[in-house]
Amino acid sequence: MYMKKLGILITLVVILFGFTPKNKVVYIQPLGDVKPEYLKLVKEGVESFYHFQCVIKKPIPLTNDLLVNSKTRYSADKILSKFNNQQNYLVLTLKIPLLLNQNLKEM
Repeated sequence: MYMKKLGILITLVVILFGFTPKNKVVYIQPLGDVKPEYLKLVKEGVESFYHFQCVIKKPIPLTNDLLVNSKTRYSADKILSKFNNQQNYLVLTLKIPLLLNQNLKEM
């Protein structure tokens, strides 16, 4: 079950952020408790498929500023905004974030 969630989030982050070929380093940022074996699996997958170097960063705790208004789920929009920068960031979490946009209501 966790691997399915992890795969969904990895796909989401890759699609939304994309990776720039200029900088062939991917920074893997664990958000909350992510098992070391998941980090290792993702690192090995990115290195073998994309041929990018991977750097696993220190875990950052999930904070209340990333929650949706109901305080029951995390907001993908807020997570993506918080980690939006010029580096190739791959944010991993075992929490399934809620995608919000103009057409979706918060659950």
